[in-house]
Amino acid sequence: MVELLQKIKSLKLKLTEEEINVIGQPGNVIVIGRSGTGKTTCAVLRLFAMEILFHIRVQMMVAKDAKILQDAANNE
Repeated sequence: MVELLQKIKSLKLKLTEEEINVIGQPGNVIVIGRSGTGKTTCAVLRLFAMEILFHIRVQMMVAKDAKILQDAANNE
């Protein structure tokens, strides 16, 4: 997920190693830290990356379904 976020040039992310580990960690994550350590930033970036991945997967499924329908129409 971190690589996906870093490819978005308008974000201009400067993440610490700990933030990269939190964002890229699969599954549920519990983050504990003092104020100003980036907990909320990590949470928002994780959600944003998941949203982007969801939209990419939807587009792939739509393209796959369109190809299946097109192939079925051509075979009739």
